[in-house]
Formats: sequence, structure tokens, C-alpha cells
Amino acid sequence: MADRPTVGLWNDACVQRPSGTVSFLFSDIEGSTRLWQVDEEAMRAAVALHDELLHGVVAEQGGVVFSTMGDGLAAAFPTASAGAPNPP
Repeated sequence: MADRPTVGLWNDACVQRPSGTVSFLFSDIEGSTRLWQVDEEAMRAAVALHDELLHGVVAEQGGVVFSTMGDGLAAAFPTASAGAPNPP
């Protein structure tokens, strides 16, 4: 698996953490164990793209990525609608 650090952003004093009733997002690349075995270089690229896309979308919607693990991540949003906005 890629040398991807586990991130715990809850500990970052600069991060505005949602409070009260919050919504969570958890992501994972399906079948990743097999994909890592088949083509490690392609998976490194896929995880990098996954992270870039999700970090951007989470931030745009007012969420906070609070953990990355393996090929997935966890984020929190201050409201359900922020975590699952309506398409334009």
C-alpha cells in the first residue's frame, strides 16, 4: 500500500470543527486490496486523485476531513445538507 500518512485533523487548532448534530462522510475505494496487488503504480495515482477530489469537495461544502486511513477518508459537515448538497 502507498506510503500515505494517517491524518487526524481534529488535533489541528486551526480547524473549525463542526459541533452539535453533524453529518459524516466515509469513503473507501472498493476492491482496493486486489487493485494494489494488480497495479501498485495505478493505485497510487488513484488514491492521489481520490484525495485531491474529496478534500476539495469537502472543503467547498464547509466540511472538515478529520482522518485518512488506507485508501479512504472520513469527513464531518455541520449539516446534512452540506454533506449531501443538491446538484445544480
